[in-house]
Amino acid sequence: PTATTSTTLASIWKKFQAKVTEAVSFKVAEFQMLSDMKEGKYLPTTREVFRPIRINQGYGIGAIAEGAARAVPGTAAPVDLTLTLNHYQGQFAIPQKIMLIAQNGGEDAMIMSQLKYAARDKFDGFTRYLGDSMYMPSTAIRALTATALNSATVTLTMVTGLNQSFITDAGYISRLFAVGDRVQIMNTGTAVALAVGPITAISATSPSITVVYDGATPTDPSTTCQIVLANTLDNTANDYNKGLSANLMDIYGATSLHGISDSTYPQTGPQFTDTTGGRFTGVRFMKGQDAIENFSPYEADACIIAQDVHRDVVAQYQAQLRFASPYKMDIDGSISAEGVTFFKTKRVPLGTVTLYAKDAWEKFFGRPDIEDFQDIEWSELRPSENYSFMYGGLDWVGNTVCNSRPAFAFWNGLSGS
Repeated sequence: PTATTSTTLASIWKKFQAKVTEAVSFKVAEFQMLSDMKEGKYLPTTREVFRPIRINQGYGIGAIAEGAARAVPGTAAPVDLTLTLNHYQGQFAIPQKIMLIAQNGGEDAMIMSQLKYAARDKFDGFTRYLGDSMYMPSTAIRALTATALNSATVTLTMVTGLNQSFITDAGYISRLFAVGDRVQIMNTGTAVALAVGPITAISATSPSITVVYDGATPTDPSTTCQIVLANTLDNTANDYNKGLSANLMDIYGATSLHGISDSTYPQTGPQFTDTTGGRFTGVRFMKGQDAIENFSPYEADACIIAQDVHRDVVAQYQAQLRFASPYKMDIDGSISAEGVTFFKTKRVPLGTVTLYAKDAWEKFFGRPDIEDFQDIEWSELRPSENYSFMYGGLDWVGNTVCNSRPAFAFWNGLSGS
């Protein structure tokens, strides 16, 4: 005799599918930083927005003799920061058939509501975009490539990230892109004709992205080119020059920020930038603190530190503290400084530290609150004009403002562990 196996009787067995769960990290701590950022008191007009700032030292003080002429009168004039609002958007589309099934008692057939899944997916992508924008220059350049462009499908090897020579880590650069993102190749700020299309593969070792152009093969400009996102329905539009205005890369290194040039007004530029590399220490930290206090109206109260630098600092001081408690020694360390909050995530460029004053970095408008988007309902979708699907999506209108660049101290090229 033989037993009748479950393979023969497969039709009497249930198929089981567990709940949807996340297998990789979608957390974006920078999005919370942006949400918590102090909101500047600006009207969200689409015309000119100015903020007068005092940058020139008062002058004209002199010693006068008894009964002699008074001091020459004069008042140092302020200058205007110029501000703008940016609009960012993400969309998804769900067939009307799915909506009708869900609205008429059929949602139990789904492991997870397709609407809730699409909303979560878009929210994660949106927060990733805003999180990257906190570091990305306002040009929105994500990487540079020197790969020839003259084939219908091209694998672009990327040489630096965020248009910064010190960002060369392959893993970091590759994380600035996602499969499905559309990109445009730029040549010194001008879109290369026909060089636009979706990313179909990403290598974190090269690093590289594989792009399939929308149409004809572009002509290779034979130079190092810039890569920006181009995720709009109009494939002649892209993100170039549409990044957040006050991002860390521009606060450190741009010649002009908010329309004020530090070559014209050197006192408005960053007053402490250390690119000498080496190990980050408490003494170097103090130098940054002193520079912020000396040249800005604020005191440092926040520090953005790369994970590799954080580990190296812990390694330096761990040996000194080893015998502080002979019966207990934590294997993980933490860095602390009086009155300063430390912040480290995978988005912080490796080998960098930024010390700054929170009050010097503000949010301009920043609406609506996209965290509410995760609770979207079917009634909030809008129908396509000519096709049987429903659009859903989220929008964010806002920008960031730096009202005192001297309130930021920056180190790069630091040793990591």
